[in-house]
Order: sequence, then structure tokens, then C-alpha cells
Amino acid sequence: MRSETRPAPSRSSTPPKPHAGSGSPGWSRRARGSTFLVTPPSPMDRSEAEQFVLLRNQLCFTLYTSSRLIVDAYGPILEPLGLTYEGYLVMMLLWEKGTAAEHDLADSLHTDLTTLAAWTDELEAEGFIRRRLADGTPLIELTASGRQLRERAVDIVPDAIRCRLLLPEEQIGSMREGLETMMGNIRATDPEA
Repeated sequence: MRSETRPAPSRSSTPPKPHAGSGSPGWSRRARGSTFLVTPPSPMDRSEAEQFVLLRNQLCFTLYTSSRLIVDAYGPILEPLGLTYEGYLVMMLLWEKGTAAEHDLADSLHTDLTTLAAWTDELEAEGFIRRRLADGTPLIELTASGRQLRERAVDIVPDAIRCRLLLPEEQIGSMREGLETMMGNIRATDPEA
């Protein structure tokens, strides 16, 4: 899906060399408009590794569980709008862009075209979007109903979801920035991510 070139993963146990002239350990890489610093961690000793494999210490499990909870929290908020969580993601992009190529939407949402098609089929059935071809490129565009839906979403969704999260805006922003850095680091070191 993504067109950017990524380095092949290293097969040796040697960590990547620091970026020349960076003045700091690790190496930097541009990923989707931002620079992420990747500093290979030192190997863990045995006791650290023993602690690391405990479920309660897993960042991945916390992210997995919180992601499910957040998506579930959106369900009853979006239902009166005729949207699923995935449909809401598509609509937010289209509210920004108006019209977009299918492959650009899939890329922005980090999904494949087949999955995107399932999401957009529902939106099309609701009358929020329509598909058309432009010079052989499949496009998705908002209908008048889809544009009007934005006003209802603005009135309902932000306050409702903030009441479920119960976190200050600064903390939400810090968490998002940390996760974006982590995602950029993973993409920079894994060509398949």
C-alpha cells in the first residue's frame, strides 16, 4: 500500500549505526512528515526479561485492551448518526478532503482496499458517500447528506467521547504524540509495518 522506500531489516544482531552528525545515539528517519528517533535498547538482563514477559507489564496488551474499549465507547455515540467507528474514520477524512481516491483513503487509514470497501459500502448504503471514476481512478466523495452529517457529529461526538475518557486534553495530546512516535519507530525499523 505505502509507496515509501524502507531499508531491509537487518539480519545481524548489531543495532543500526547512529545517524552521522546527529549528536545523539540511534538514528533518525522521516516517516509521514515527522522525524522519529530510533535508539536501539540495551539487551535486558535475565531478571528484566523475566519481568518483561509478565502480562501486566505488556504495553501491547494495554494498547489492545484500551483500543477495544475506546472503539466500544464510540458505538452508542455514533449509532444515532448511522455510523460505525470505522465509518466515522472514513467520514472524518472525507470531511477534511471532500473527495479522495480509494487507495489514498486506504493508505491514510492503514488498511487494505478490501476492508475499506466494506466500510464504504455501509456509508454508501446510508447515502453519505458516492463512488465515481475519474480518469480510471476510483474516487469516493461526500453527498450533501454526508456533508450535513458533519454538523451533527460536531454537536455530539467530541463532548460525548470526552465524558467517557475523563482525561484532560493535555494528557490526551501527550498520549497521542507518544503513540505516533512509537508507530513511526516501528515503521522505520520494520518494512512490513
